[in-house]
Amino acid sequence: MDASACPTISFTVPGIPVPWARAGSKGGIRFTPRKQRDYGAAVRTICAETMRRAGAALLDGPVQLSIRATYVPPASWSQKKRAAAQWRIGRPDADNLGKLVADNLNGVAWVDDAQVVSLHIWKTIGDRAELVVEIRGLG
Repeated sequence: MDASACPTISFTVPGIPVPWARAGSKGGIRFTPRKQRDYGAAVRTICAETMRRAGAALLDGPVQLSIRATYVPPASWSQKKRAAAQWRIGRPDADNLGKLVADNLNGVAWVDDAQVVSLHIWKTIGDRAELVVEIRGLG
């Protein structure tokens, strides 16, 4: 599929962004933590609905993935500190946010997340916690 036939797909997942985490275990049985599983399902569902409305097909070529994770500052921060804050430093790691999104969009936005050739992730501070995802086919 050439780049001109690939629309840019953008969607927002409301709420605090959840990163990928190692599988937990209980009695030797491995499992994905519920919070991560539920967030991954929300990413898949919102992306699938956005693609359906746009009439976009599953991408099978190279893909650029951009992610902006926005977090609300703690209530304990002063107004001055809130006004000056732009970037979230610290956990979760940006690469774990990317992994959760990329893995959960297999078979929804693209065939396999190995197609992601360009990945941009920003962790910001803002008024509303959300995850904004933009997918662009590169041809």
